[in-house]
Amino acid sequence: MDDTNGLPAYWHEVADLKKAQGTSARSILQDAYIPVNMDKTESMLNSYGALLGAVLGHDHPNVLAQFDSLEEYKEIRLHLKSLLTEELGSQLAAATLLYYYHAKHRRWFTRQWRITTTTTIVPPNYSSGFEEFAEGYNLKWLPSTKQIPVLRRLSVPVDTTPPAGSGRG
Repeated sequence: MDDTNGLPAYWHEVADLKKAQGTSARSILQDAYIPVNMDKTESMLNSYGALLGAVLGHDHPNVLAQFDSLEEYKEIRLHLKSLLTEELGSQLAAATLLYYYHAKHRRWFTRQWRITTTTTIVPPNYSSGFEEFAEGYNLKWLPSTKQIPVLRRLSVPVDTTPPAGSGRG
């Protein structure tokens, strides 16, 4: 909770998104939906779980799978955050982990949408990558940062060298 009207911090993020309505898709991709660090990713994943519960119902298999995976994540959180940040940098690590979930959810929703019955498709194993990481600290289960445009853009190092002649002289 924060001290603004007693509302959780993520409610203020929703308000910020409402302000972004009418913004071009390009600027949204550049600014609004890319987490800046792992703490932000964790907050977004928890908020997304709450949204899933509101849309699908709190006892829906996909919702339960999402929250089970977040519990699994908590067990490896410190090691994973450390290694991801070391390997990819803070923002790319955060965006890559969020994309991992996004891709699995998107595939599930697409498959669910295509069927013509009311049968629920088995949700993906959101924890599969965490299990693999826990067994050997490898990151091979993560999406390729070179093949996904938004991740590739984040992986380009930013040149922080000041232009010639701009230093104190």
